[in-house]
Amino acid sequence: MRIFAIGNALVDQEFRVSDTELDAMRLTKGHMALIDEQTLGAKCAALGEPMRRCGGGSAANTAAAFVGFGGEAYFCGRVADDDVGQWFISDLQGYGVDTQPAPHTDAGTSGQCLVLISDDAERTMLTFLGVSAELRQQDLNEAALANADLVYVEGYMAGSDVCTDTCLEALTLARTHRLDTALTLSDASMVEFCRSNLERMLEGGVTHLFCNLEEALLLTGSDRLDDASILLGEHAQYLHITLGAHGSLCQSQGAQARASAPPSISPNAAVVDTTGAGDMYAGAVLQAYASGGEAAAMAAFGNFAASGIVRHYGARLSARDAYAALRTAFADL
Repeated sequence: MRIFAIGNALVDQEFRVSDTELDAMRLTKGHMALIDEQTLGAKCAALGEPMRRCGGGSAANTAAAFVGFGGEAYFCGRVADDDVGQWFISDLQGYGVDTQPAPHTDAGTSGQCLVLISDDAERTMLTFLGVSAELRQQDLNEAALANADLVYVEGYMAGSDVCTDTCLEALTLARTHRLDTALTLSDASMVEFCRSNLERMLEGGVTHLFCNLEEALLLTGSDRLDDASILLGEHAQYLHITLGAHGSLCQSQGAQARASAPPSISPNAAVVDTTGAGDMYAGAVLQAYASGGEAAAMAAFGNFAASGIVRHYGARLSARDAYAALRTAFADL
C-alpha cells in the first residue's frame, strides 16, 4: 500500500525542561502552542543548546514509520529555500519517503518546532509554522495522489485556513479516485481552537480516524469513552483511540477491539519521551491494515510500535532499518 501524507514540514529541536520552567512560560503540559518567528528566536536563546535536531511534522513522522514497516509513502508539505528546509527534505528522503526533490523557492522561513521534554517524559511543543502554513492547492502533486491507495491528513493543518482548504481538496480528490482516507486530530489544542476546520475535514467521513482520549472527549463534548466512540464512529469506518499506558481501541462498524499496552509503556516503565507516539501508532496501524489485519491486530501493532518510540528521544527511530527490526520483533512475539 502507498500513502499520500499531507502535513506541516517541520524540523524539531528538543530540550529538557522542568515543570517549573513550563509554568514560568505559562504553557500547558502536553499541548502544542503556535509561536511567531520572533518568539522562536527568543525561546531558542533562553533555552540554550538543544539536545538534538531531528526531522518532525506529524504526517511526515507517520510516513517515515509506514515506509520503515514495509509500505510506500509520498509526503506533501511546504518548506522555504533555506538550510532548515533543505535539511528536512534530505532527512525525510533518507527514511525512504518520496517528497519534493527540492525546496520551494519561498522567500519565507521553513517551520520549526521546539519540543520541551519534562521529567515525566511528556512533550510540550512550541511550533513556528513558517511557510508550512501556506500549503496551497497548487502544491498538491495530483499524479502522486492518484497513484496512492490512501490519503492521510494531519489535524495540525486545521490551524491554517489555507492548509485546511488544501486538505479538503486532497480528500475530495481521494474520494474521486476511490482511495481510502485517514485523519488524525493531532492535539487537544487543535480541537479546542480549530474545531470548525477539523469538522470540515470530517464531513463526508473518513476510512480511518485517529485520536487520543482527551481529543475524543473534547471533540464530542462527552466525558465517557463509550459515548465518544459511538459519536466519532459515525464519521469513520475505523476509529482508533489511544489510551496511553492503558493501550488503545479500534472500532469498526460498532464492534470494538481493545489492546493492552506492552510492558514497555506501562506506568512503571522507563519512558523517556512521548514525542511522536501517536504518529508511530498511526503508521503501524496503517501497515497492519495494509496487510489485511483485523481491528485487534491493528491496535496491537500500534501499541507495540508506540512502545518502541517512547523509549527513545525524538519522534522517529534512528534509521529506516530500525522500523523493520521493530516489525520483526512484533512478528516474533
